[in-house]
Amino acid sequence: METSSESDSYERTRGHRPRGQESHRRSGRDKGRAAGGGEQGRAADISNKISTLANTLQDTSRNLTKVDRMLGQYREHADDQADA
Repeated sequence: METSSESDSYERTRGHRPRGQESHRRSGRDKGRAAGGGEQGRAADISNKISTLANTLQDTSRNLTKVDRMLGQYREHADDQADA
């Protein structure tokens, strides 16, 4: 079973950034866009966001599958305890 500290370290290794740092990074991208990035820059940003979203959804799906499995094991254990 994953503990909260394991989850926290997992997020750090996956490149999770708090909102404050994200806004600094975004402002740098906006400067590049103003310097002539144009449509290609915006398309790349959108593509990156879609990719990030897809990866996040895949991670969430895997995590929910694990939780579902753990709940099933808990139910089996609780049923065994009730029968005893």
